Amino acid sequence: MIIDRLEYADRYIALHPLFGAAFRFLREMDPYELTDGKHLIQGDELFAIVERTNGRGRAESRVEHHRRYIDIQYVVSGNEQMGWLPIGNCQEASEAFDPKRDIGFYNDKPETWLNVVPGCFTIFFPEDGHAPLSGTGPVHKVVLKIAMTLEHVLEDLKAELEISDRLQPEKRDRLLSSIAEIEQVLKQQESLTESLSQRFREMAQDFELTHPRLTHTVGRVADALAQIGI
Repeated sequence: MIIDRLEYADRYIALHPLFGAAFRFLREMDPYELTDGKHLIQGDELFAIVERTNGRGRAESRVEHHRRYIDIQYVVSGNEQMGWLPIGNCQEASEAFDPKRDIGFYNDKPETWLNVVPGCFTIFFPEDGHAPLSGTGPVHKVVLKIAMTLEHVLEDLKAELEISDRLQPEKRDRLLSSIAEIEQVLKQQESLTESLSQRFREMAQDFELTHPRLTHTVGRVADALAQIGI
């Protein structure tokens, strides 16, 4: 999770190939001319959602999370408050993750509350549970959605495996073997006799109770594979 002012956004361009275009859009747009709703910038890889709405208050806010998209939430006017809770600390899902909408919710309450004033933005990565619109009063903001590629997600899973010291060796080996298989398929454009996305969904279910953060990352791989039909 990152919070900063728009004038310092260039510090974060190296974090994703589309961040440069995303921040350029925020600097060049006229937010008062943009209508509410979705605005394509680079197709479904990068788009903006303009919102003029009211805060729900902390009691009514819900921790949400995404698997395919990074959120950059830029506040135009109003006093936006957002909650933050790492996915690894979430324990109770309130409903099943919806891969078509790329959103799921938890009943857990945020550990940290952010006061995001006009001119500031937050970046929420897939491992960041967040609760937007947690304040009160009118808020005008622009939410940029930046797609993660399958390659990015695989790198995240590898990094997660390196720090998951309580994972059983046979499960670690199965994940590493499946990652290698995906990389081979992408390299050779080979056909498959089974759905790798379904295999990763089954592994995510296996980790659900014992490794919540790993479950989230494995689920991201499953969704990314399904997006490209693997």
